[in-house]
Amino acid sequence: MMAEDEEKKISGRCVAGTFYAFICVAFTIYLIVMLVTKPLFPFRSDSAEWSSSWLLLAVFDYYHMAVCFVGIVIATENRISGIIWSLLVLILGAPFACLYTAKQIGIAGT
Repeated sequence: MMAEDEEKKISGRCVAGTFYAFICVAFTIYLIVMLVTKPLFPFRSDSAEWSSSWLLLAVFDYYHMAVCFVGIVIATENRISGIIWSLLVLILGAPFACLYTAKQIGIAGT
């Protein structure tokens, strides 16, 4: 029974590691394509297409980081608490990521 639990943990870690590697490569490719097709400099804020493309990239960038942060939350919290904190970070954003970080620092005492 113990070996099965350990095997499931290792399998879950492999799936999570593969997922994070995939989103890293996917976002990097998307960023490179954007830099080549719609360079960041010079700013073209008068172009709706350029602006919306970079805004969309910024949204993907945030959620890319948030998914990584949520992975840490899920790994360190119990199931219910992890789900609640994850939803708060993914839906309501950075203020709740900061609040979670402050909570963890307060608990750790550093």
